[in-house]
Amino acid sequence: MLLIGKRASVPRRLRAALAARGITADQMDTVSDIVFVDGYAPIIPLLVAQFEQALDRRPLGQRTIMDAAVRDGIVDVELRGPCRLRITAYRRGALNRTHERTLVDREVEPGTHSAALGPRVTRSRNAFVVIRAGDETAALPVG
Repeated sequence: MLLIGKRASVPRRLRAALAARGITADQMDTVSDIVFVDGYAPIIPLLVAQFEQALDRRPLGQRTIMDAAVRDGIVDVELRGPCRLRITAYRRGALNRTHERTLVDREVEPGTHSAALGPRVTRSRNAFVVIRAGDETAALPVG
């Protein structure tokens, strides 16, 4: 995998963050199994979540997250089994600062769970949600 970005620090920090999660990112000369990730924003935890989601090869019938969506300022997640659910909202502010807010962090039962994003995240054009359910990850744009 070749990491390319406008800022040299983003691929370097992304590579380190992926390594911390047990994902190796190296440059390769041969083309084999390709996974394309179009990063939503240069927010490292968000990019890591996108890579984790893209690299998850489990069949849909075996996944904990059955469905996830963001509508009208609400995050809805449908879960197949009990797990620890963590929903985190990220947004880029006017000065390109990253703002992070944990919406949910608790053990939950199977079924549908919802969380309100809050007005700042809902209004932001650069807002995203990362859902972690057990060892599974989903990343979604808010808008």
